[in-house]
Amino acid sequence: SHLPEDKDIRAKKLIQMWIAKGIVSPSSIPTPVEGEKPMLDVGMSYLGELVQRCMVQVELTSFRKRIKLCRLHDLMRDLCLLKAKEENFLKIVRIKASGHQLTWADSALPSSSSPLTTIRRLAVYYLDDHDANFIESENVIPLSGHEMKNHNHIRSCQFYSFGHELECSGWQKLILLLKGLTLLTALDLERITIPGGRKKFPRAIGNLIYLRYLSIRDSDIKSLPSSIGNLRFL
Repeated sequence: SHLPEDKDIRAKKLIQMWIAKGIVSPSSIPTPVEGEKPMLDVGMSYLGELVQRCMVQVELTSFRKRIKLCRLHDLMRDLCLLKAKEENFLKIVRIKASGHQLTWADSALPSSSSPLTTIRRLAVYYLDDHDANFIESENVIPLSGHEMKNHNHIRSCQFYSFGHELECSGWQKLILLLKGLTLLTALDLERITIPGGRKKFPRAIGNLIYLRYLSIRDSDIKSLPSSIGNLRFL
C-alpha cells in the first residue's frame, strides 16, 4: 500500500523487505532432506500464491520462470489503502518544497490533527510544483524539525522522490528524520537524488542500530560513512 500508483514492484526487493520485517523468517522454512530452503525461495513461493489468487499481477518473468516484476491492480491497491487506514497500518506523507520551506500534506486527516502519533510505517512522497497530485493548500502544514525528531515509534520508512532532486532543505530534513527514527528496521531511499556535492550518506545512519533493510539502489549516493558498521542486523 505504500507504493505509488502503477509502480512496478521488484519481486526480489519485496521479498527482502518481507525477510527484514519477519514475514519470511527462518522458523517458517521447511527443512527437506537435501537441506534448508533459502528464505528468498520461500518468499518467492509466498508471492506465487498471491499471483495464483489473482491478488498480484505478474509483469515480467525471467528465463527460469521466476517472477521478476509484479504490480497491484488498481482495485487491489485501493483495498490495501482502505485497510491500511482502518488498521492505522501506514501513513503516506506528501512533502513539497516551497522555496526553502518544506511542508507536508495529508488529505485523510483534518489539518488540526497530529498525523504521525502512533503510526509504525511511513511512506514519504517528495513532490515539486509540477506534481498535479499535490494536496490543496488548506491541507498543507509546515513540517518542523521538532516534528521530524520525535517519531521513534516508526519502524519502516519508504522515500519516493519521483526523479526530483532534493533541495538542500529537503536533504537536511531527511537527516533530521534519520536522527529521530532510532527504532527503524527498514529504510528505502531507492533512486534518491541529493543536491550539490553531497554524495555521501549522513553519519546519522549509524544511529539506526535496529535497521535490517537499507536500499540506496540507483541513487546518486557514492559512499557510506564508517558508522554503517554499527548496523549489526543489516
